[in-house]
Amino acid sequence: MLFRSTFSLHPDGKMLVAANCETHLVKSGDGIREVSANLAVFEVRDDGTLAFVRKYDVPLAPHEKLFWAGIVEYG
Repeated sequence: MLFRSTFSLHPDGKMLVAANCETHLVKSGDGIREVSANLAVFEVRDDGTLAFVRKYDVPLAPHEKLFWAGIVEYG
């Protein structure tokens, strides 16, 4: 399970970015692995469903959390 702290929807409604706020340990098969805090990018399909595109890991110091993530227009 990942814990989202915030998300932003692009003004054109076609992209959503969710910020998973902190590093977590998750079960993976018979073991446990670490999943870093990240920005997860999704395409918003015409029917409103989300399609995962990719994630960007965000290195954080111990006990740090992502507080806010937003989308700004550039250019």
